Amino acid sequence: MRMNSEIDISHILPAIRVPTLILHRAEDTAVAVEGSRYMAECIPGAKYVELTGRDHVPMLGDADAILDEIEESLTGTRLGAETDRALLTVLFTDIVGSTERAAELGDRRWRDLLDSHRMVMRLGARVAASARPGEVLVSSTVKALVAESGLQFQDRGTRTLKGIPDEWRLFAVVS
Repeated sequence: MRMNSEIDISHILPAIRVPTLILHRAEDTAVAVEGSRYMAECIPGAKYVELTGRDHVPMLGDADAILDEIEESLTGTRLGAETDRALLTVLFTDIVGSTERAAELGDRRWRDLLDSHRMVMRLGARVAASARPGEVLVSSTVKALVAESGLQFQDRGTRTLKGIPDEWRLFAVVS
């Protein structure tokens, strides 16, 4: 979390030329809302939505509000219907200050947070376990999502990931 907070990307924000949706809970206890407001001002055409709530983790609190905004951004409508497809983002995290956070949330909410965290991290852990030392691997979905980023990838072939159905094509980030 500290490393992420020290990265200054402000100089590249005006160069972003893809549809951008920025969501932030107004009373987020982990990240100040001003940073998201600033990004929305600097990214041409960005849509900024400030949601109610204080949870930083998207699946806590009113997750449906977040999903509704994402659905509308991607499809132009809010159907709310369940589908058999999903767009996922893989995120690797470390819970910094976990003792303090657990005390703040209380046992039940902390346990719910950890359960949600573990569930989300399982697909990412399988991909990371396939990487060579010093290598960053991504799925074909992530590669497609960053197609205009300038990143270069090298095909690492298909892999069977333990506990996950089907084979997955993985790519190494090379630049």
